[in-house]
Amino acid sequence: MAGRKLSKTSEETCALVEKIAEAVIRLSRIANADFKPGSRKHKHRNVMDLLDENDEARTIYMDLIRNLAVECTALTESVWNTKWRPAVEKIVEGIAGVQVVWNRSDAFLKWGNPENVESDQAKRKQSDNFFRYPNESPRVEIRVGSIHSVKGETHTATLVLETFYRSHHLKAVKEWLLGKNANVSSINATLRSRLRLHYVAMTRPTHLLCLAMRSDALSDGEIAQLKTRRWRVARVTAEAPEWL
Repeated sequence: MAGRKLSKTSEETCALVEKIAEAVIRLSRIANADFKPGSRKHKHRNVMDLLDENDEARTIYMDLIRNLAVECTALTESVWNTKWRPAVEKIVEGIAGVQVVWNRSDAFLKWGNPENVESDQAKRKQSDNFFRYPNESPRVEIRVGSIHSVKGETHTATLVLETFYRSHHLKAVKEWLLGKNANVSSINATLRSRLRLHYVAMTRPTHLLCLAMRSDALSDGEIAQLKTRRWRVARVTAEAPEWL
């Protein structure tokens, strides 16, 4: 239920698929304390890898994903207990390598009240890493995270916010943004590390890249130089962006 709510909000099936995979991995840990799930960031890929040599359990898992995430088959307590709970146990046994013990797994597999799930989801929403605007019925949801947390991902749009460690990061790489410097052989290790990090950040989006810097980081001449390099520059105000 929580996964379906996330998928409805994001309009992407992957949110539900990841929730199902996350639950499968969590139950595998409950079933076998020595189980090590691996380090893959995407849970679904992790489950697929773990089931690579178990064709039966892998087929059941894909059937579960297709029915619940792709075809959005209605899930009731009766259907859960008679069909999908035994299927999940079979999947977990294939991953964890041990039989699912009833007294340890029952609390996790027990049918829950969808209303409680929605309420818990609302509580988690208040403390997750998303900026939503407006608060009620948000039209915009922006996931906030470190550059390291999005390595390997692809986004439609990315906003890179200025951060500070010893100096301001984006300001430190300004010469490369302005096209005044393309050399990295003679720079110190700290600056080289910043350039590599921001290369990761700036190559995430497919359509829109935005950089947010302090207004005093750029002179009028530097703003003009950025515009010749086809950047659009705006000063953010409380009312609206002021395009320069």
